[in-house]
Amino acid sequence: MAFSGRYWVCQASCGLIVIGFLLLLGHWDYVTGQFLTHFSVWDGYLMVSWVCFPWAKWVVLMDTRRVQAPTIHRHQREQPASVYEEMCQPRGPVAAPKQTLRWYWRGLLDFLLAILAPIILGGFVIYSLWHN
Repeated sequence: MAFSGRYWVCQASCGLIVIGFLLLLGHWDYVTGQFLTHFSVWDGYLMVSWVCFPWAKWVVLMDTRRVQAPTIHRHQREQPASVYEEMCQPRGPVAAPKQTLRWYWRGLLDFLLAILAPIILGGFVIYSLWHN
């Protein structure tokens, strides 16, 4: 899926709901039962997380580019195999078909991405700059 303006607005609104919930929990004084009005470093981090949330969600769920991870090759003595054994072995790794996540997993993923969005996006940008 392409990263479009409509996708960004939809995910930003979803992120705003999650981040707003976290901000309300953080500013609620449980003893007196009223809201506190101070601005902290955590509030600034959550605002940055809200801006980074749509991109981080796209990186985690929608990015379909092939990533060439480094592999470790061990030197092993190869055993001669028969033609029948070679035909029966699968040619490569076979992945399970992708399925959509259930609503509760998406909610948990949104909650985690709302907190970790700047870290995920920063790692993605650094990886992209390093490997391109």
